[in-house]
Amino acid sequence: MDAGSGFIFGIFALLIVVLALTFWLNGLAQRQYETQVPISPAKAADIAADSFGSFLWKDVPGPGLINKRRRTFNETGPVVSVDVEPLPNGGSHVTVWMSVLAAMKNCP
Repeated sequence: MDAGSGFIFGIFALLIVVLALTFWLNGLAQRQYETQVPISPAKAADIAADSFGSFLWKDVPGPGLINKRRRTFNETGPVVSVDVEPLPNGGSHVTVWMSVLAAMKNCP
């Protein structure tokens, strides 16, 4: 294999690695995370809302109790949604997921 063929093979291999990494990270980002905490739903919602800074995060419409999107120049990007539900034992069930803003346009 000469230098030109090796270079083209290297570029092709790098492109495949970047594409595979993109699909893997996209799958990780779209997962839904759930947890149960021993605090009231109101306190859990306050803690979740306070974890987003008002300078970098903006309230947007969406399917969750709390819906935030990073501030960007073109007003696009994924939405992080948080839902908090009461548990029978007095704690809270917290669910966090990410979705695309274009899908949120039909939400109230």
